[in-house]
Amino acid sequence: MKRYLITVTIVLPCIGAILGWQYLLQQPCTDIHISGMEYIDPESVHSLIGSTFSPPLIVDRLQRHPWIHGVHAVCYPTGTMQIDVNERQPWLLAVSDEGYPIYYIDEFGFMMPPQRHISFDVPIIRGMDEVYHPMKAVTHQNVQKLVAMIPTLPAEILTIISEFEVTDTGLNMILRDSEMNHVLVAQLGNEQWKHRLHKLRAFWIENDWNQADQVPGMIDLRFRGQIITRKKEI
Repeated sequence: MKRYLITVTIVLPCIGAILGWQYLLQQPCTDIHISGMEYIDPESVHSLIGSTFSPPLIVDRLQRHPWIHGVHAVCYPTGTMQIDVNERQPWLLAVSDEGYPIYYIDEFGFMMPPQRHISFDVPIIRGMDEVYHPMKAVTHQNVQKLVAMIPTLPAEILTIISEFEVTDTGLNMILRDSEMNHVLVAQLGNEQWKHRLHKLRAFWIENDWNQADQVPGMIDLRFRGQIITRKKEI
């Protein structure tokens, strides 16, 4: 009898706890909390969610947002759905021949449309002939390699990069020095960009261009171990 009472004392609370937990799990979510959004337009996210409170469906919808890299959603027994968003980080801004912004590009090559409420201080890239698509990455191999490399560059190199241009012979890069008011074009070719950029940075620092006519118009880094400069055309 004593053993029976002990068993009942232990088992009944356990059964009650399990049933209570199952009841809570069956309760629908009535509130949504979203974290991880710093610059995505909240209205665009809420419009995708709509009146849905199904975590799998919300994940499926939000993963189609061009500015979202990943998303996780869970409905807690308290009735709150927690949605964690991982935003895409832009590293390039593709512009048209007229200079109008077309789309940003993240480090994986995915395209994101410009947002009205925010802009990003990233290098510009010209010569892109790929039409914007919210679910596809750019296919140009040089651009893919470029956006994968940019996040790995040190700040001292990033600060002098202004623009890139896709050409038939590789990449051109436009440098601007706000302190000395210098602007020049560097031909990078199709390979060893990171090594060439470090060499360009050292060359940039070593030369004391106090006179505007001393600044070269073009620096060619396509030849191994050499830096070829050309005078600025007047």
